[in-house]
Amino acid sequence: MVAVFARVHKKEVMQLLLSRLPLLRSFSPLVRCSSGLLALTVLTGVVAAQNLNWLQAPAANAPSARSGHAVANDPTNGRVVLFGGSDAGGTDLGDTWYRVNSQWSEVSAASVWPDARRDHAMAFDGNTGNVILFGGRAGAAGEYGDTWMWDGQFWIQLAPATSPSPRYDHAMVYDEARQQIVLVGGESGGTLLNEVWLWDGSNWTPGPVFSAAGVARHAMSYESARQRVVLFGGDRGLASPSSETWEWDGTTWTNASLGLTAQRRQGHAMAYDEGLGRTVAFGGIGNFGNTLQETLQWDGANWAMVSATKPAPRSGHSLVYATGSAELVLFGCLLYTSDAADERSS
Repeated sequence: MVAVFARVHKKEVMQLLLSRLPLLRSFSPLVRCSSGLLALTVLTGVVAAQNLNWLQAPAANAPSARSGHAVANDPTNGRVVLFGGSDAGGTDLGDTWYRVNSQWSEVSAASVWPDARRDHAMAFDGNTGNVILFGGRAGAAGEYGDTWMWDGQFWIQLAPATSPSPRYDHAMVYDEARQQIVLVGGESGGTLLNEVWLWDGSNWTPGPVFSAAGVARHAMSYESARQRVVLFGGDRGLASPSSETWEWDGTTWTNASLGLTAQRRQGHAMAYDEGLGRTVAFGGIGNFGNTLQETLQWDGANWAMVSATKPAPRSGHSLVYATGSAELVLFGCLLYTSDAADERSS
């Protein structure tokens, strides 16, 4: 195995970051990974944590380095779809990419296309077999409250009768058992939102809130084996990020983290690995503003740290399970550490 490390020293950035603790609710681009594409491959039928490993995926023809983008698995077309984000210079992006069998391809922009944006969310919609995008923000344009559908070839702007208000840093996941996309939280005008919205394929309707306090920069997954939506961490407007894990069974939100001690975090990424039968989380911003490098897995009752080869500490990245290649794909990052390492292995 060959490992290549690129180290960046930003002591003045870390000092400024620590001076602005504890909330860390406005993420400005400090250092972005130059080659942020890695894949977590899982041995089929093996669930022991020690058998997991991160592998550097081919970077040829990959999207440019970015953070705050959104991805979704598109099982209808056997692809992972990526849209937008913010580049190393802080410019918001409006490009669309798809990944098939480890190969990335960029989609040529059409006359009807979502505006460039960051901190939006996307999820596959099993009702229509398409990918849904909602919200985000971008420079002078401010916050978005639009709903878009990717049909595998084109973006189509939808006009639902009811819709969530404009927001960013929310999370979305498709609940297969209830056949609806679940959208939770976000931030708007400096206010953390606690709303839950449900998408049935044609319209948004409000759902039961999971907490009186709002949440943003959290992560969600849908566990098909247990038919549960899992929500972990995030900014709850307190002095430190949240360490709570909540689950939705289609009727009730339950705090599943009572008595657990998972490290507090926000800006992390999470996805359900269908082969492993577990939710996997990586990275984020921790309790003291430190960028995290942990790989965690949720078994429905507890979080366990995975002893795996690790990508560099990061936040603002994405994590998605690609059904076509049966692997978790992690892309992009935003680094806040004074010493950042970009790891590659072969």
